Amino acid sequence: MAVFISVRYILPTVNYILSTESNILAPVSYILAPVSYILAPVFYILASVSYILPTVNYILATERSVLALVSYIFIPVNHIEIYRSMVFIRFYII
Repeated sequence: MAVFISVRYILPTVNYILSTESNILAPVSYILAPVSYILAPVFYILASVSYILPTVNYILATERSVLALVSYIFIPVNHIEIYRSMVFIRFYII
């Protein structure tokens, strides 16, 4: 019986505390709502950047590998050209 009486007095107190808390938090939510509207586009931009950057990284890595392949092809050609010019200079001097 004492438990029911204490619950009968405690529950309205808890209800009052919660309603006071909601009255305090309501203005805070009104203040924070515009901030969330302002920050939402920023987060969308950051999310799109996080999708764009790996694509850019992949493109640059592909470009580097293509350029490395091209340099491996042209290094022997460059050595042949240097050797040919040295031979030409040698024949020209003689």
